[in-house]
Amino acid sequence: MNKNTKYFLIEKNKEIIKDLIKNAKKFIKIINFQFSSSEIFNILKEKSKKGIDIEIITLPSDSYKKIEDRKKIINEYKELKNYGIKIFENIWEIGDPSLSTTSLSGAISEGGGDKWYSLHGKMLFTEKIALIMSANFTDENLYEVYLKYDSDELITEFSEKYQFLKNLNIIPVNVGNNLKIPGNLFLEFNENIKNSLIENFTSQNRLIIKEYPENIAPIKDLTKGLKITPFDGRARIFLNKMIDEAEDFIYLLSERLFDDELVKKLSKKLLNNNISIKILTGPPNVVRQNVEKARLFFRNIAAYGGQVRSLDNFHAKCWLTDKWLMVGSPNITKMNLGIRKSGNFWRSNTEILFFENDKNLILDAKQKIDSLFEFGNTVMEILANSNQALQDSKKYFDIFDFPSRREAKSMFAKIKLKFKINNEKTLISIARYASKLAQKFDKRFIQQDHIIMGTILTLLKDRSNTFLNMYEKFKDIIPKDSFQMCLYNLLEIKLIEKCEDLYKLNIDTLLN
Repeated sequence: MNKNTKYFLIEKNKEIIKDLIKNAKKFIKIINFQFSSSEIFNILKEKSKKGIDIEIITLPSDSYKKIEDRKKIINEYKELKNYGIKIFENIWEIGDPSLSTTSLSGAISEGGGDKWYSLHGKMLFTEKIALIMSANFTDENLYEVYLKYDSDELITEFSEKYQFLKNLNIIPVNVGNNLKIPGNLFLEFNENIKNSLIENFTSQNRLIIKEYPENIAPIKDLTKGLKITPFDGRARIFLNKMIDEAEDFIYLLSERLFDDELVKKLSKKLLNNNISIKILTGPPNVVRQNVEKARLFFRNIAAYGGQVRSLDNFHAKCWLTDKWLMVGSPNITKMNLGIRKSGNFWRSNTEILFFENDKNLILDAKQKIDSLFEFGNTVMEILANSNQALQDSKKYFDIFDFPSRREAKSMFAKIKLKFKINNEKTLISIARYASKLAQKFDKRFIQQDHIIMGTILTLLKDRSNTFLNMYEKFKDIIPKDSFQMCLYNLLEIKLIEKCEDLYKLNIDTLLN
């Protein structure tokens, strides 16, 4: 392999990780969210026996939900240390455990307490290769993305970032009274937070904070290279910048889709730009927070003109536009991207991202994602075949006391979903026209007449129509004289024109 080469890969195995470890000659350094693969453990032990220096930053054993998994991890960590491998357990937590019961650590009854460990990043580098990835070091074979570099310059950059995180969260700092706390992150907080951290650390061996002040989670411009967020900038700000700059396409790969703010931003981008947006994600039922809300996100993006597809066994995390490529660890969720709290405080996991603007790499990534996208299930397939959708279909047949086969319920659910998406598209069109009309007439608020005119424009968008045909649809809610007046106003400002009995949309300058 030539020096300074770079590769984008989508794989459903972890052979690239194993090969990099096997081929290391001097050192191996790893940051990874979860570390439980027996095969990778064994490969690392063999490399350590040959004198290879190995360091791992990962989470404690109680980041795993099942008791048997925790026991296995404790034993494996102990054995790796016996082989001379350095394992650093990052115990820093971020968030507010009182707000949710979705911690991976599980309930107190399962052993241990709810933990909100901040580290979610994944990277690996040796003296030969630097690898940024979405993959955990587990035995699961899931769809993952990788950026692989054979570059001395990037190995140096990865080494600097590794040491940065190690200093931030791992290396002990003396805080007085013979007490040492892991990581100089402690030194960045005010005295009140420091006192709280000391109290929790001495009583529970926990380091938990609710959010970061701006000096720790700064707002930074999007640039090429390796970022550890939120300390090198906020992941949400970087993604928003990518979306704002995109002109031709936006592709988002995420194990989970659960973020109101991003769905709203993508919807606006679809409305105001001739752009292709594709989202490839896991099924809605993998979202622990709220499955129904995740399904709604799928439907809303489809209604605004985006394409959403789902794959089982999907764990990839990648953002791609015609300007930028990002491979790393964040899902499209609030904590992965980060959320603003009161003031300019910021709450987010610790994520590792690599941003690349190489045009050839972007094109290669686009082709590979397009190929995988074709295998995904469509929104119709995802939502209409869920247990909830089938049960809802059954309710309609139950009205008539008639049993139904699964395929009948599935077809009914698809038809129902089609109506919902089309109705949503119609409502979006009316709202869009109404807002543009309010702007055209220099009004501060959307008024009733703007809604009626927006409705008329939407009715005429696809085909010409008569007054009676249009009014018949709304005669029970819109007075006839109001409908006629709005029709007249649209003729006056030349947004529609009349030919005999038919009204039709004129050249639509309103939305330009």
